[in-house]
Amino acid sequence: MGVDTHNYIIIGANIGDLAVLNFEDDDEYEKTEEYRDRYSKQKQPGDMIYLDDCYGGKYFYVGEVIQADYEGYNGFTPMEIDTDEDKFAESKIKVKNFILEKFNVEINPKIVVMTHYT
Repeated sequence: MGVDTHNYIIIGANIGDLAVLNFEDDDEYEKTEEYRDRYSKQKQPGDMIYLDDCYGGKYFYVGEVIQADYEGYNGFTPMEIDTDEDKFAESKIKVKNFILEKFNVEINPKIVVMTHYT
C-alpha cells in the first residue's frame, strides 16, 4: 500500500473541527460518505472539493479548487495570487453558500495551500 500526495490551493474552510462533524463517531462519519465520494475525486479549478484527513481525522476542508497538482511530486506551476479581497469574492460566496447548504455551518472561507495525503 502506498500513499499518494496531492497539492492544492483552494478557497475553503476546515469544518472538521466544528461540532457538526464528529469523526470519532462512526455513524456521524458515515453520514458524510455520499458527499465525500462525490466531492473528493480529482477536480479541476472551479470545482468544489472535500479534503478529509483519512489518516488522522485532523481536518475536513471543503472548498473550491484554485489549482491542484495530482502527481504530488511535480509541484505547482507558478501562480500569483492577488491578495485583493475582491478577486475571490465570488468564490468565497460560492463556498460559503455550499457549506451552509450541505452542513448548515456559517464560515468565512480563506485561501488554503496544502499537501493532502490519500
